[in-house]
Amino acid sequence: MSAFTPGMPLSLAELESIQADCLADDLDIDLDRMGLWSVDEARVYFESGGLQAPEPAPPPAPPAPPQPDSRATAAPSELVPTSTATAFPSEPAADRDVPNAPAASAAEDAGALNDLLAEAGLPSSLASGALAGVTCSELAARLNDGRSALLEHLKSLGVCKPPERQKLAKALTLRARGQGVPVMVCFFSGGMTLAQGRDLMRQWQETARRSLGLSEHVLLPHVGEPRMSDTSTTWEDYLRWCEAKVYEEPAHHGRPVVIVAHSHGTVAAFGLARRLGLRVLSLCVVCRRPPHAPLLDEVLGVTSGEAMRTYDASKLLERFHTAWSNPVLEPFVGKPPVEWPPMILELVEVIRRQYTHTPGGSGDVHVAVGGSVPPMPIGAPILAIAAGEEAALGETFEKMQGWKELTSGTCEVVKVDASHMGAMRFGHGGTFELLVKQLKPIVEYRGRAETVSL
Repeated sequence: MSAFTPGMPLSLAELESIQADCLADDLDIDLDRMGLWSVDEARVYFESGGLQAPEPAPPPAPPAPPQPDSRATAAPSELVPTSTATAFPSEPAADRDVPNAPAASAAEDAGALNDLLAEAGLPSSLASGALAGVTCSELAARLNDGRSALLEHLKSLGVCKPPERQKLAKALTLRARGQGVPVMVCFFSGGMTLAQGRDLMRQWQETARRSLGLSEHVLLPHVGEPRMSDTSTTWEDYLRWCEAKVYEEPAHHGRPVVIVAHSHGTVAAFGLARRLGLRVLSLCVVCRRPPHAPLLDEVLGVTSGEAMRTYDASKLLERFHTAWSNPVLEPFVGKPPVEWPPMILELVEVIRRQYTHTPGGSGDVHVAVGGSVPPMPIGAPILAIAAGEEAALGETFEKMQGWKELTSGTCEVVKVDASHMGAMRFGHGGTFELLVKQLKPIVEYRGRAETVSL
């Protein structure tokens, strides 16, 4: 995906990107006519449901005579102040105004529908008329099937005027997508504490600030880490906590997100993307097969995370080093744990704890993808980056092709000349450049003013 270039004709791919972002699958694209529009004009058209098309441009004025020695100078970009949110609270935070929150009471849902009608500039009488008994969650579910599905549903309910249906669809789309520059959510590799994960992701986060202007980051720890009960916290409990954590900061409320994850962290990343739905603008995964592929069966010969509780420590270290070569582990392969230093003993226990609580074998991968295999795909585009130096037992380019099954949008799988850890820690092989290329048009586009009067 290329960045939108001011003054240049819009390509079909760029128009399709705007169309998809506005969930305007019910509208056709006339490239000869619409390619001459600006990004904002195209957005107004798609968000209005085709009701507002820009006026035809007047004939171009004669070219001005050339001015000698004229040169354009580009204004330097400015650094954006940064902030992060990484703390791990003692308990999962309460549900906030985020997608997929628990069902509201009848009174609350009626109020939510009235709020939605107000946002759309429509009379509240619709709530007691054509939309009597209809909930916002019901309308959002239709929107997940596409804008055309929502419009047809509204028509069947008796919302007879096309402009009213279009305005309601727009308001619901804005609410579902979120507004403004996205928050970047990051997950890091397995076997790392939160502090170590922060160090791993530091260079990428700095690149995102510098190259994309993404200043709002949330770095999320693995399930099973201290302060989250090892015995009572389910996978969905953990994902619910992650969802609330993203919107814990007031500045994040109502914002869309992009997700970047490395290795073991991609399992939780997909789970969070599934929960956030339309709020996720892009999911970028580095160096891990998709979560519905049974990693534990191949690497460790077990079928579920639960089997990790009693897995032999020496064998665990040896198999992990074979799959994901690690110079820190190598000197201790084949040695009994009594000869390991405290650092290695602690590392193996961190691995055991995290993999125990993460579904990763044939007996529990259905949990990782929402309950069914094959899984229901998410709508966000996926960029999957494989490291060329992966061992055969590890996260090869061929295994990562499976990510294509997990999105109804686009999925690009790319191989870089890097090691498993070097790709994410240092951006070796052009990893950071690929991430920037994927996210830049999304960030630039979402950073524009998004409230358009119909």
